[in-house]
Amino acid sequence: MAAFRAVANVPEDGVPAEGMEIIKYENDDTNAQQLAKVIIPSTTATSAALEAGDKVAVSVIPAPVPNGFTLSDDQAAFNYDVKLVKVDSNNAETPIASPGKPVTVELTVGKGLSGVKIFHTSGGITTEVSGVSYDPSTGIATFKTESFSDYTVVYRTKEVTGDIVVTVDGEPNR
Repeated sequence: MAAFRAVANVPEDGVPAEGMEIIKYENDDTNAQQLAKVIIPSTTATSAALEAGDKVAVSVIPAPVPNGFTLSDDQAAFNYDVKLVKVDSNNAETPIASPGKPVTVELTVGKGLSGVKIFHTSGGITTEVSGVSYDPSTGIATFKTESFSDYTVVYRTKEVTGDIVVTVDGEPNR
């Protein structure tokens, strides 16, 4: 996957109670595959000081898997650097590293993967993200976060049942 950025305008009335979405589609075509979606609740918008007229941008950049990340023989991984920024009326960007309230993130990580787990690395500490859901038919992994930085997607390359080893034919979206 190539790096990409999606931008949304904060509505003139402010962020609605149900929140606002930032969505990026492949080739910016709304009929194409969704690459990422970030849902910012109104409570997060308040804590991040988002105001009417501001823009919010999310960028997803492929990055190396963090040093010291250990995988078993039946796993593979790839990493994204996910950033959320406030863009004011002068186009000055302010990172929103920790929005203070949970933000929902949907990333298209690849169709047909098995055993998908997501890990968050910040300040040299890596933790597994809890509550991740993954739909193998769409390739979308969904999770909530209060912090933006490196996210490593781990998936199985083989399924082992007894003495039978089957290669998993997923299509990672790297």
